[in-house]
Amino acid sequence: MTMRVYEALARICAGAGVDTAFVLLGDANLLWALALTSDSDVRLVRARHENAAVLMADGYARRTGRVGLASLTCGPGLTQAATALTTAARARTPLVVVVGDTPRGLAYSLQEFPQQALVASTGARYRQLSNAPTATNGMRQAFAEAARDRIPVVVGVPVDVQAEFCPDEPDLAAACRMPSVSPARAPVAAPEAGDLDRVAARLLDARRPVIVAGRGAVFSGARDALLAVADEIGAYYGNTLRANGFFRDCAYDIGIVGGFSTDSARGVLESADVVLAVGASLGHYTTDGGGLFRGAHVTQLDISPQFWCQGVRAADDYLVGDARLGAEGLLARIRAAGRPSGRDDRIAVNPAGPGGDTTGRFEGDGAGALDPRRATEILNLALSEESFVVIGAGHFWNFAVLGLAAPKVGQVEYAPIHFGATGDALALAIGSWSADRSTPVYAIEGDGSLFMALPELDTLARERARVCVLVMNDSAYGAEVHKLRQLNLPEDCATYPTTDFASLARAMGLDGVTVDRDDGTLDTVLADFAESGRPTVVDVRVSRSVVSTHLPPPITMSHGPVAP
Repeated sequence: MTMRVYEALARICAGAGVDTAFVLLGDANLLWALALTSDSDVRLVRARHENAAVLMADGYARRTGRVGLASLTCGPGLTQAATALTTAARARTPLVVVVGDTPRGLAYSLQEFPQQALVASTGARYRQLSNAPTATNGMRQAFAEAARDRIPVVVGVPVDVQAEFCPDEPDLAAACRMPSVSPARAPVAAPEAGDLDRVAARLLDARRPVIVAGRGAVFSGARDALLAVADEIGAYYGNTLRANGFFRDCAYDIGIVGGFSTDSARGVLESADVVLAVGASLGHYTTDGGGLFRGAHVTQLDISPQFWCQGVRAADDYLVGDARLGAEGLLARIRAAGRPSGRDDRIAVNPAGPGGDTTGRFEGDGAGALDPRRATEILNLALSEESFVVIGAGHFWNFAVLGLAAPKVGQVEYAPIHFGATGDALALAIGSWSADRSTPVYAIEGDGSLFMALPELDTLARERARVCVLVMNDSAYGAEVHKLRQLNLPEDCATYPTTDFASLARAMGLDGVTVDRDDGTLDTVLADFAESGRPTVVDVRVSRSVVSTHLPPPITMSHGPVAP
């Protein structure tokens, strides 16, 4: 059957296994989006901002392991989404983003823009479908590239090309079925035997070994083998932030390894002579700027070791292969050695799990507001077995990271860890919920960050999403306030009048509640949400008097020292 290009491209997207697309319509994607819903069962989630549409697709893809699909108009529609594209590229999220493009051959077009250059600057890839005969294959290749390389691919299709007729194909969708691209389902291979022999010998000779597990260890199911290795060689073990809770309730768990490490964990890590990192990228934050394992010989076991990561040399030695198969190979060799592997004088370490090492110092009395540590504790107690949590960026993040733990490893998404952007949690949460509409999702944001995503409260209401947004409202950009205080500078430029987010939520058709004291209200609101599943915004008025012990000093910004 003869059809126009936009219809054919829509059918290919549906054939790629997409069941949800996140869109904001404009001239360049209008007909494609309508064809997508009229010719298939694909559900459109209509965002209010282009950046949010891409973030929603990002959240969906991270949770499902499938290629996420978003669509925006060209030119300014694409430029609005640059932050989300950068985040997705650094997170290695497989996405296809259909943006259209201005018509070919015009002397002038208001929205003409060098789209490929912008996309390249974000770390994503760009495909221009410039003519009707090759457009369908170009769209298939975009999906294949996103799945294979786990990267966002932006597809530009001039609107005049979209309107042309394309060559007949017997079954447009059949040739585009995409497999899941989750690392949990990635092809697996064991490390080379000689490499395993070398690393096993080093572990046997270690006096103070430590094992660090990352998300790769979670996906591959390496936990039991790693615990067995640890018992054989007398090793402590911990996890990266994204694998938080992997060794929960085990005797020698030191908890998070990196910038959020406890003092007791740092003592173990800084005295280690051998570190085995499994499925962990060992970037800037996991190594705390490269200084956490300074005296140790580090071996990285990973299916795709990066060697240098975020300006840090990842390891001294490498095992290339699957985390579980590598751990099992090491275990077999260590047991076969038939000799003592080293002393086991381990002492159980408090890993400071949920509700643990969230202590802060006080600056003022905090009257008339809730302690953010207590708010985090209440939420942690309310989480159910199926809960999914998205933590945004801000001063509150320090309390949430250490005070919250979803019952299952991998059910917490840390919004700012890839690019440090604020305002992402709500859109990521909507995308995460769209991936599994039966589960409750909790988005934790600050007041300043939520203002950046305020229009998506309308999306939340229209979708009737089972999402509870906790706004940690300190009427400020809290991290900046505390850094200004440390510099003895005025904080007025970082503080704002208190906003009534509960009233804003109710005006948009959501449940909205304000909590400003520890009187049982927050417990009740969270219980009501768990029962009803109605989208809810909780305006948690938290005190600016509590300062996280993990807040970096003002001269230690992410981009290096600055003068006050």
